[in-house]
Amino acid sequence: MDGRYGPAQLIVALAGIGVQTVLRVRDHRRIG
Repeated sequence: MDGRYGPAQLIVALAGIGVQTVLRVRDHRRIG
């Protein structure tokens, strides 16, 4: 486990979750 890849994976994971959250919020706004 390299420390360099740790933060990178966390950033990618957080970014992915953020994108999914934004898409869900946009869908809710369109429906609601």
